[in-house]
Order: sequence, then C-alpha cells, then structure tokens
Amino acid sequence: MTTVLQTLHQRLPSLMKANLAFWLPAQGFQFAAVPVDDQAVYVAVMGVLWNGVLAVVTTPKGVPEEPLEPEPVAAGGANDNDNEVGGGVGAVALVPEEEREGAAEREFAAMSEEVSAKAR
Repeated sequence: MTTVLQTLHQRLPSLMKANLAFWLPAQGFQFAAVPVDDQAVYVAVMGVLWNGVLAVVTTPKGVPEEPLEPEPVAAGGANDNDNEVGGGVGAVALVPEEEREGAAEREFAAMSEEVSAKAR
C-alpha cells in the first residue's frame, strides 16, 4: 500500500496538470463550436485520445516493450508434465518448441494405448 501512495504522490501533480491542459481546451471548444447533437460523440473521441495520453504519460521509462505471448500446449486432458504452467488445455509450455512439435499426436497415441491396455 505504501508503494501505491508513493506513486500517487509522485505522479498526481503531473497527471493533474496534463488533465487540465487537455480537458479545459477540449471542453472549451466543445461548448463553443460543437453542435449539441454531436457533443456526446466529440467527448467520446476526446476520451479515447485522453486514454492515449495517459498511456504515454504513465508508461515506465526504460522498460523494454517486448510483448509476452505464451505458446499454448496441444489440447488434451489433465497433464502431468512438470514443464507446463497450469496443466491441461491452454497450459503455457516452458519447453523448447522443437520438443513440442508433434506433441498432440504423441499425447493422442499415449491415450489410445492406455485405453486399449485397459480394455484388455
């Protein structure tokens, strides 16, 4: 909680300045030049632009912008593999891609063998 309050105290003054610098002219123009029937659309567009401003202003500096895209594991039932996070359908694989190739076929073959072994 202390970190949140420290961040708030650090960022609030600059965010309030940006807020006033953006919205005062935007709403001044709205009431002076935008027809009443179009004001809702105008404010919605300004809100989207303001969200963009907030995203730019609040992005930490020096953080590399690398998207984290987990690769899904082949669909299947419960998984006992310790190299996966979450297990089962939609688990995130922590194994190299070359080891995952053909995983669905191997898993299907193993399940088929298990079913046929139980049937005997």
